[in-house]
Amino acid sequence: MAEHPAVSDLVHELGSRKVVSDPDQLPQYETDWLGRRFGHAACAVLPETHDEVGLAVAVCRKHHMPIIPQGGNTGLVGGGIPFGTGVVLSLRNLRSHMEVDSSGGGIVADAGWTVREAGEMLAAAGLALPFDLASRDSATLGGVVATNAGGLHVIRYGHVRRQLMGVQAVLPDGTTVDRLEGLRKDTAGYDLPSLLCGSEGTLGIITGVRLSAVVPDKATVTAVIGCRSIGELAEIIAQARLQHAVEISAAELMREEGVALACELFGTARPFPDHSPFLLLLELGTDDEDRGIAALAGILEQVVPDAPVAVATDRAAASSLWALRERHPEIVGRLGVPMKLDTAVPLSSYAKAMEGMEERIHAADAGAHVVLYGHAGDGSLHVNVAPSDPEHGSAIEEAVYRWIASFRGTISAEHGIGRDKREWLSLIRSSGEIGLFRRVKAAFDPDGILNPGVILPETPATGEDRLA
Repeated sequence: MAEHPAVSDLVHELGSRKVVSDPDQLPQYETDWLGRRFGHAACAVLPETHDEVGLAVAVCRKHHMPIIPQGGNTGLVGGGIPFGTGVVLSLRNLRSHMEVDSSGGGIVADAGWTVREAGEMLAAAGLALPFDLASRDSATLGGVVATNAGGLHVIRYGHVRRQLMGVQAVLPDGTTVDRLEGLRKDTAGYDLPSLLCGSEGTLGIITGVRLSAVVPDKATVTAVIGCRSIGELAEIIAQARLQHAVEISAAELMREEGVALACELFGTARPFPDHSPFLLLLELGTDDEDRGIAALAGILEQVVPDAPVAVATDRAAASSLWALRERHPEIVGRLGVPMKLDTAVPLSSYAKAMEGMEERIHAADAGAHVVLYGHAGDGSLHVNVAPSDPEHGSAIEEAVYRWIASFRGTISAEHGIGRDKREWLSLIRSSGEIGLFRRVKAAFDPDGILNPGVILPETPATGEDRLA
């Protein structure tokens, strides 16, 4: 097959070392992390600077070649995988600059640095990232901003958009956005960094970020608590919010079924011998370890005085408790080809949404394996399913998303819409909102070359599917 002229021009502009077109090397850029989605790219481009990203965009614009930005390729909704002929623009090698701005309380970095690397640099300066992800070793800073990632500490610090102080980006028409100054107060016009955050590479290619940092707690108390109901679990979180001695950094829900599988499949240690229907992993930040333990004891005494509990105050013991939760994303992959549907509902509906979820999935596929867990403090519910037959996937998605929409929840709490969820977007966004999305996309990318087919449904929404 003849090489596309765009590939030849990219090699001319960037050099052959930064353009991958070998069919044996391309699959790593064409296949998603779960191994569920396989695409095709004319080539993958690996720029090392902001200017090189601009050159690549100019070449692709000249040839009307679709551009698919890709960070660590840890996405779960098909947003970074090429479909049809296109150029994957991998940003992993944008990592020449990263510095801590102690006076401004943040970090300025090229987009290709990973979450772990940024966290380690901040830790050396006595600071910490406000967010953390299970995919921290691979997820890039540009990627987490592009998807407005959530993670484990949303309950305390919010999504990444809340931590974003500036971006550097290349727009599809070659325009550069350079807002890395880190001003704490700036009300001059539209907030372009905030608009690019969560746009999933459809409006611009993020090449650099400035993110706020926090001062770590002097002490951390981590506990896994056995609960008889989601109501008990919710009451523990509610009481923890009222404690002046602690801040809730994480509140993670697990079910006994998932815990048992984690122990069986991965040899993860059970926190206590008792089996409880629900387990809450609660992480509390405090300025004094003894006060933190006393606050936890008071909460448990008030809500669940007889509940089994495991408590950790040192890093090693806390890591052992966290391992139970962080193994959950891997469980369903051991049971079959996984579907990972991240959803959220108002906290007032959390218990009812979870209680009815498995029934609806099994109505669509009686033989499906289901693993439910989530960030209970912010209403997130991760629905992990291994279908008995891949053909049941669409029916499972519809069952889950319609159930979540019935509570006026969201079909995407933190992973984005990508390609996988675009046809369900009208369940949670009105035709007017989706129409506005289209006009914003057209203003930024009139040629439609940047991550086409992501977020926006193939056909305009009528609004008829959105539940009243």
